[in-house]
Amino acid sequence: CTVSLSRNLDALRLKVNSQTRNIPLKDIEDIHAGKELEGVQTPLDELCATLMIASSQDCITFRMNDMNDRDTFVMCLIMFSNNQK
Repeated sequence: CTVSLSRNLDALRLKVNSQTRNIPLKDIEDIHAGKELEGVQTPLDELCATLMIASSQDCITFRMNDMNDRDTFVMCLIMFSNNQK
């Protein structure tokens, strides 16, 4: 899985094998760090960062290598997504 930001910094681009999904940052309703998240069936732990997508009601979870990576990822996504709202 490859994750990147669009050139305009307005969308998150997820690429898995030959499939690509663009998620407008304005559609990210919430970004949650860690395992305490109600209503999500995915097994989570402290290294997880979960995006709640408003337009599709999807959740996308990323598992980082360590807490610093997770916190940096969450902080940057919050900053970029808040800028789009």
